[in-house]
This record gives sequence, C-alpha cells and structure tokens, in this order.
Amino acid sequence: MSKPNHIDLKRRINVGDRVKFFDKKRDRHYQVIIVCTKRNNPSDGLISFYSYLGSSILGLAEEDIFKLYVLGKEREYKITSISSEKSINPQVHIN
Repeated sequence: MSKPNHIDLKRRINVGDRVKFFDKKRDRHYQVIIVCTKRNNPSDGLISFYSYLGSSILGLAEEDIFKLYVLGKEREYKITSISSEKSINPQVHIN
C-alpha cells in the first residue's frame, strides 16, 4: 500500500464558515455564511449548503477558483478567505 506524497492540510469550506470571494472581471468582493437550510436567508448573506452557491463552494479552499452560471452567463470567482463564524446571526449596522 503506497502512502500519499502530499498531505493536503488546507482549510476547507464547511457549514458555519464565513466565506469571502472575489469576482475579478466585475471587481467585486462578496461574503456569505454557509448555513443549514433552516437558517437560509440570502438577503442577510446566510446561504444554505443545499443552494446553488452553497453546494458549489462547499469543500473548496482559499485561493480555489470556482465558476457559476448567473443569468445564463458563466462567472468566475476566487475564494479569498474562510473563517469560522462564531455567531450565525445576521450583522446589524447602526449609524
């Protein structure tokens, strides 16, 4: 039985993670929190792991590139940050 030459220790996206990604073509940054279906609320950045976006990025690592079809057009994004989210409550900004 052969041993792998390289062990991948990269942090992978999982439920409960805050994920930041970048669309270079449109020069836009995005961030979402991956949640279970009961907490799904896209307008607050809470994305179910069963959703199109959630299932597309689950298991990816920082610096990984992924593609999505948005309104019939292929878009390419890069994962820029993955962190554990201590609270999955939507952030409220007070002016």
